[in-house]
Amino acid sequence: VLERLRGSSVLSAAQFDKELICELAKFAAYLQLKKFPVAHALEDRIMAAAFFEPSTRTRLSFESAMLHLGGKTISVADARTTGVAKGESMRDIGQMFNSYADIVAIRHTEQSAVSELCEYLRIPLLNGGNGSDEHPTQALADWYALLKWRPEIAFGTLPDEFRINVGIIGTPGNMRTVKSFLMLALLFHENINHITIFSEMADPLGEGIRELTHDTPIGIDFSQELEQRLEYLDVIY
Repeated sequence: VLERLRGSSVLSAAQFDKELICELAKFAAYLQLKKFPVAHALEDRIMAAAFFEPSTRTRLSFESAMLHLGGKTISVADARTTGVAKGESMRDIGQMFNSYADIVAIRHTEQSAVSELCEYLRIPLLNGGNGSDEHPTQALADWYALLKWRPEIAFGTLPDEFRINVGIIGTPGNMRTVKSFLMLALLFHENINHITIFSEMADPLGEGIRELTHDTPIGIDFSQELEQRLEYLDVIY
């Protein structure tokens, strides 16, 4: 199953299905438990961490992972120090990365940055957050945490009393982490009973996410009263 990802970019949560997420979670667990040596797995590879938006946790998580696997990193930690500051396009930057790295992890303030960068990019790209659009790698880490907590939600269909109720604080329509998390949550519809979205926005989903949720069997509702719903929730994001 994981062969489907070989040489691929990770741009959106929409690339994943339930089977692929579960296999990634199993593989991550093997890595975390040190079931096999990986210290030299990427020793001949270089990752470019291109962060055109301030970040600490996400940038360091990518760089730390690369180093643990024996790879090397080069970094853009401040957009003001790049050619973009003097007018270079993201397409130009993408072409440059082809020569300097084997993979790129990017965060950018603009939604369009990922697609523009990919136009001339010939190496895999990991989307670490593009504007208000998506943050798929964060969502994968979050679902790994949930599958460690309740692995049974990955397998078959549970009786009603064992299905989980999820609360999401935020606005999927314009918050990238919340959007990607919700997109992956919809893949586990057999074992999620209900999702409550806590937001002060009149339309927290937005048109694109509303279309994705249109045919889901998961009950989805909206509220501004978190405390009144706490006793019914198993997970709060």
